Amino acid sequence: MSQETRIAQGMWGAIVINWEFDVGAQKLTITLQVEEPDGSRFDHAVDFAGVKTLSFRNEIDPPWAYAELSEMYGSKLKGNLIRVEVLFWNEECTLVATCAEICVDGEEIIVK
Repeated sequence: MSQETRIAQGMWGAIVINWEFDVGAQKLTITLQVEEPDGSRFDHAVDFAGVKTLSFRNEIDPPWAYAELSEMYGSKLKGNLIRVEVLFWNEECTLVATCAEICVDGEEIIVK
């Protein structure tokens, strides 16, 4: 069994400001905004490249004023694929993707 790798280090509580799935490019991009203690805000892009599967499950009643990132971690699968699980709020709202590569702000995350 592979171990899990935390992907969005330092982004706990980040607000999802956009997500875009490009079917032709097989790429999902989630844009997150982190607010620092001094009130400054920074945007970060999480790119899932070579998406093979994508699943969203939600048990939290709408409407939401915003979506908050709780956790994001990945694990290595056979065939050089990565399984990434994203939790919004808690385990009742998840996005799960299988992809070839995941990058944060353009830097590839090595998933073990």
